[in-house]
Amino acid sequence: MNPRPKSENAVYKLSHFYDDPRYEGFAGSLGERFPRLDGRMKLNWRMRRFARGWKPLKVTGRVREFNDNPGMNSCPVFSKRAVNALHDFLKPNGELLPLATPVGSYFAFNVTTIAEVLDSRKSDVNWLAGRKPFFAISIYHYVFAAKKLKNLSIFVIPQAPAEVFVTEAFVQRARQHGLNGFAFLKVWPLPKGIDLGDFHKKERQRQLPKGRSSPKAVKGNVVMILLNLAGAKAKAVERKRINRLLDGLDRLLVTGSPEVPIGNLEGHDFKAGRCRVVLSCPDADRLKKHLGPVIDRLSWPNGCAVRKLRKPFDELQDVWD
Repeated sequence: MNPRPKSENAVYKLSHFYDDPRYEGFAGSLGERFPRLDGRMKLNWRMRRFARGWKPLKVTGRVREFNDNPGMNSCPVFSKRAVNALHDFLKPNGELLPLATPVGSYFAFNVTTIAEVLDSRKSDVNWLAGRKPFFAISIYHYVFAAKKLKNLSIFVIPQAPAEVFVTEAFVQRARQHGLNGFAFLKVWPLPKGIDLGDFHKKERQRQLPKGRSSPKAVKGNVVMILLNLAGAKAKAVERKRINRLLDGLDRLLVTGSPEVPIGNLEGHDFKAGRCRVVLSCPDADRLKKHLGPVIDRLSWPNGCAVRKLRKPFDELQDVWD
């Protein structure tokens, strides 16, 4: 069974490499983009527009400057380079909304083209109870009306408003311009019976730029910084110092290179009088050595420790000792 049959106008789900720290996205939200479900909903609903009176939305996130498609929750976000390359596809199909970021010029893209091109009868859909054929919880097998795709490039379907789809022309343009961070997950045409979850997982891995390690290798080890608190809970002054430490780690680790990072800050938490800062990395020894100057300058008053774990971040349990 060939999962990638040839087609003049295939359809892909627009996605990104969210499980790879090199391609992290922005944190933020445009707000309600599509209507709430109620008994009057029909397939001819329209996407909410934001351009009139828009002021650049301030967003956060460890986005690398080479990432042309970082995303922001379910909303696409494109770099200026991507917008220039894809402008003739983007302009007629949505709104480009400038974002205020510390890493360059980025735009949220509010897709306003809603295309009723899904063949609901032939597709395999898990419908929200009482909402058939309006709202799909998940779609296991897509069937599109080929003739209706002729003039489409980027769009949403009314049955799944949070998903963004693109056609072959869009994919080829992005690849011709060498845009980074785009994962195109084919949904049609595909033979019936393919497990889309497994297939798309493999597609993300296959589409990672050649010569760069897999997300599993990037997060193959863990380094933890354990900070002893003055009491059972962190005081305000301690939280401020911890935030400064986190900012310092970000500055040290976030680079403008798409190559395998030396480490990635995953987050921090509190328990039983300590703060645990967790970093993933390919090599715990190398990362601990790299963090030396930051740790040496820390001078944590109640003492701290650094632990190396030879296990993938995804397998990290509740380790505090």
